[in-house]
Amino acid sequence: MEPITALKAELVPLGNQQTIRAMVTTEHAQGAVTIPAGISVGAAEAKLIDPAQAVQTIHEVIGPVLVGKDCLDQRSIDQALMDLDGTADRSHLGVNALLPVSLAVARAAAAALSRELYEQIAELANTEPRLPETIVVALEGGKHAPSSGLTIQEFSLVGSPATAAQIIDALDAQLRQMGHPSTTGGEGGLVLSGQLTNQAALQLLLDAAIKSGTSQPQLALDVAASHGVIPEAEVRQLVGQFPIAIIEDPLEQENLEQWQAWTKEFGTSRLIAADDLTVGNPRMIKDAVQQGVANCLVVKLNQTATLSELLDLVDLVRVGNWKIVVSHRGLETDDAFITDLAVGIGAEYLKAGSLRRPERKAKYDRLAAIRIHLQQGTTTGSTVAPQAPSQPPSNPMTSPPDGDSRTSSEEPSVADSPVGQ
Repeated sequence: MEPITALKAELVPLGNQQTIRAMVTTEHAQGAVTIPAGISVGAAEAKLIDPAQAVQTIHEVIGPVLVGKDCLDQRSIDQALMDLDGTADRSHLGVNALLPVSLAVARAAAAALSRELYEQIAELANTEPRLPETIVVALEGGKHAPSSGLTIQEFSLVGSPATAAQIIDALDAQLRQMGHPSTTGGEGGLVLSGQLTNQAALQLLLDAAIKSGTSQPQLALDVAASHGVIPEAEVRQLVGQFPIAIIEDPLEQENLEQWQAWTKEFGTSRLIAADDLTVGNPRMIKDAVQQGVANCLVVKLNQTATLSELLDLVDLVRVGNWKIVVSHRGLETDDAFITDLAVGIGAEYLKAGSLRRPERKAKYDRLAAIRIHLQQGTTTGSTVAPQAPSQPPSNPMTSPPDGDSRTSSEEPSVADSPVGQ
């Protein structure tokens, strides 16, 4: 028993918005979490309320109910949060009031038990932790960078963050030589100042990867088809022309028959990842699994209102043998909770942006720290052996990644000073 003694919340600046930081205090520990926010938001996502109102709700509505409850009983606390809200879309109290509290409870529980956060999550999920492969954003377009001329939202590299950083630097230099100087986008990817087609951008990215010494580069796209205008025929052409291992939201979320056809055609050799199609909604995810409209789920914080609900979603897709990408949001904080989440639930992939932005780099630093902890056996209660580095799998369906992709000369850490949780 580890009773909650206090619950506090505060507003935190986030771009041109505000987000919420919740702090849970118990008799012997404390846990705090700052949640991110989305830019391209699915229509069926759990509902947000005004941030100032969310802070007030935490203090006046949620706090009095949770104080005295056992922070080690995550399910009971999350059920209390859901009962307080009482709506399917969490529109009464708001996901931005409920989620930071739920996640802070998990972090406080880990501290109280002298565990790593990912160990606590693995215990709750009844899974074995694993180190995910990383998806590093190289180029931004679409709604995230409308001035770039690119209609695809994210062009990413699958593999080691350190290798991806070298490739992105090489791409940046090549763009400048071509007279297309870039800036750094909100996710740390490059934003073009000159007009290039999606095809030309992919070719430049592929060339930069090969010139940087990556013999078999693998790419990932977030098409975000529901948030822009990109013909299916163009996406199909790109998939046929380039080594694209993961395709997120290649079609508009309403076109279920097309999703089924895509998964049937490409799903044996590529991951067809659902984000806007499912947006953390249990009914939509269950239907998607049953109908075979994808083979990979994108998991994002604040699409669900509690950690327990998120873990239930993982169970739903594992029944269908789907892979999992734990993903950042368009507006991120320096909180690395998603890294521990990815490791704790055994996700195959972690997508956290690019190392060019500190709040994104924090996620990869945390992953490097977890890797070191596992190698040195310094975590408490973990039975996970460190996973050997590997080259990117030629087929993401039949060869799930066990570690990140790097040459034998690379160091396992992506940062000089990995941060803690």
